[in-house]
Amino acid sequence: MSRGAKATRAGLKGYLTRTMDKIKQYKNLSVAAELDNDLATDTELLKQRYQKFIKANDPVRWTLQSTNATEEKIEQDYSAVAEV
Repeated sequence: MSRGAKATRAGLKGYLTRTMDKIKQYKNLSVAAELDNDLATDTELLKQRYQKFIKANDPVRWTLQSTNATEEKIEQDYSAVAEV
């Protein structure tokens, strides 16, 4: 598997997780205009990063399939994506 694609995907997954956790923290608070703007910005960035994450998965999956990876390894990869 390509180290670059794997590292990119891992970095994006970490970012997505941190941002989603941050958004969840504020979900039930009454929000001021500044916080509302911050959350809207974070939500938009999250959508953009998620699209990059999906694109980063393609080379990883292709590598897994082209190297005749076991079904278990491919299933682990799909599970990792589903967690996000």
